[in-house]
Amino acid sequence: MDNNITPTKKRRPPFPKARTSLIIYNPVSGVWQNKNNLFDLIMSISERGEGSIVKMTTAKGDAQKIVRQYGPYVDRIICCGGDGTLHEAIEGLYTAGLHVPIGYIPIGTTNDFAATLDIPFDFHAACENTLQGRPCPLDIGTIKGRTGTAGIGTPASDGSEVRTLSAVPDAGSRVVFDYIACFGIFTRTSYETDQALKNTIGYLAYLLNGVTELADLGNPIRMRVESSSRLFDQDFCFGAVVNSYTVAHFFKLPQEEVNLADGEFEVLLINQPQNIFEAHDTAQAILSGDYANPRIHFFHSDKIRFVSDDPVKWCADGEFAGEFTDVEVENHNHAVDILLADHDNWEETEE
Repeated sequence: MDNNITPTKKRRPPFPKARTSLIIYNPVSGVWQNKNNLFDLIMSISERGEGSIVKMTTAKGDAQKIVRQYGPYVDRIICCGGDGTLHEAIEGLYTAGLHVPIGYIPIGTTNDFAATLDIPFDFHAACENTLQGRPCPLDIGTIKGRTGTAGIGTPASDGSEVRTLSAVPDAGSRVVFDYIACFGIFTRTSYETDQALKNTIGYLAYLLNGVTELADLGNPIRMRVESSSRLFDQDFCFGAVVNSYTVAHFFKLPQEEVNLADGEFEVLLINQPQNIFEAHDTAQAILSGDYANPRIHFFHSDKIRFVSDDPVKWCADGEFAGEFTDVEVENHNHAVDILLADHDNWEETEE
């Protein structure tokens, strides 16, 4: 035996890199009054042998900043909040050019988009949906507005400007949205309803505030609307570009007409009623889903332009998006991946 041979240490194989989740939570939402919910989520991730980074939002725009800062270093993003928090997180992914799958735990007031995605409203069930989910492609949209009130933009990965919803966009800037961009009656309700009132009485807060907008029916919006297949130059009381099955639980779009990842939006335009009888007839048609009504226009398009003589206020995902006379809305196919456990009707993103 050669005693001059130094024995070599047996090297351990490197540990596999643990998956890491970025948890973004909005403490304003009522569910966070029970802090055990957040603890349960962290423990569920830990029990899977995974790590987590937990960040709380304190102001509008925070979720977008958090995603841009921590997104490049995590494997999964979990958004705990309402539609507005989800919007900011998706906006962060888009503006940073990141393709990190995102899960949604809906704890807001309306949770419109969660209903479309068939995500459970129960906290723990929604956690399982995210942790067991597979990435599924999702379209998002941008609003490019001109002659609007000046605001602050955020540079996107392609060098253009994308604004956070906490500011008002410059002329020529873009606003990101994940499920709806709209104008007209009742759109102010979503961003003018007091947060404290929403936390106290929930969805009823929107209904009470919406009553005050009925007077807007007397102010028609003259709009020229152009797409690759349609052209309108008419008076409207409401218009929406949608990637969802529902709008504020009021408009129910036919599910067979909606595909959240087909590269096209669903466009809904409602003509200004001329009298109370037309208003009643139109309302009944909307509630019953009768989109064959002559005052309701429903079609699909990947790009739509809206031009008006006077500035029109726009809303994106429930937040004020700006006031413009010339707007171009564009679909961005498969821009983000959403985590869904029940994905039978979706095409999974290849990993």
